[in-house]
Amino acid sequence: MNTTVLALQEEQVLAAVGRPGAKPSVQALYRAPAHGGGMENWERAVGALWQAHDLPTRGITLVLPDEAVTTHTVTAPRMPESRLEELVQHEMRAHDGQPVAADYLPLGTDADGRQQLFCAACRKETMAGYLAMADRLGLRLGSVTVPMAGRLRLLRAMPSLQSMTFVCLCFEGSSVLSLLVENGAYRYSSRSRVFSEPGTLDFGTEITRSVSGTMQFHTTGRPASPLTDVFYAGCPDDDFEVCLAGIRELGLRVSRLPECPAFRTLPNGERLSDWLGCAEALIR
Repeated sequence: MNTTVLALQEEQVLAAVGRPGAKPSVQALYRAPAHGGGMENWERAVGALWQAHDLPTRGITLVLPDEAVTTHTVTAPRMPESRLEELVQHEMRAHDGQPVAADYLPLGTDADGRQQLFCAACRKETMAGYLAMADRLGLRLGSVTVPMAGRLRLLRAMPSLQSMTFVCLCFEGSSVLSLLVENGAYRYSSRSRVFSEPGTLDFGTEITRSVSGTMQFHTTGRPASPLTDVFYAGCPDDDFEVCLAGIRELGLRVSRLPECPAFRTLPNGERLSDWLGCAEALIR
């Protein structure tokens, strides 16, 4: 049965229609500009997209925008799932006491056998706004997720990366997510604003500085293996070319994020790395 994924992003909305699973099949991909994001712009863009392409209105998977989500990695002893859920709700509670909706994705265990959990939370008041928007558009949601959950599932589905230690740069609008992976396991991520025009020398300097910062974070953690590679996604090759020399001077290899073998060929020759935050939500 097909699923439609709707991702709300900083400057656009993305939609992917396909059959979810360990080897997802994507039938169609759509995008529409959202002109800076925000509920009003997203609602207008989503409404126009659904009307133009007569997309399904039921069983939608909504991917929340990064700005609405708080994430944290939690270490926990082995315990029943109900206890884990209570722990995550406690760890992800808002500082001001406002109620949140929280969930987690298992990352594996550490050397001492403790569970590593990637946790995400959204204020219930904020979540209600997205649910109300979907209701006004006549969309019936089947699930709600966050961009990082899909990215972590994507990395797990790429056997060639399982033994590598690398940084993945995921560009979205005027921001970039730096994701650190050590021996195939998620370790750290940070999101920062990009102030320079893509493709300019200042852009190359800014991105190289970001990679250097993540590299220093990795080094201070006394890693078991050295950082060797940088992958990038969501940025045209021509724009990213100005970053290559600086990153290579750090002693790192750099290339576009490889295509994921779990996905069959995407429609119209599209690259999965240009649809991050959306299509990988089809991985189950």
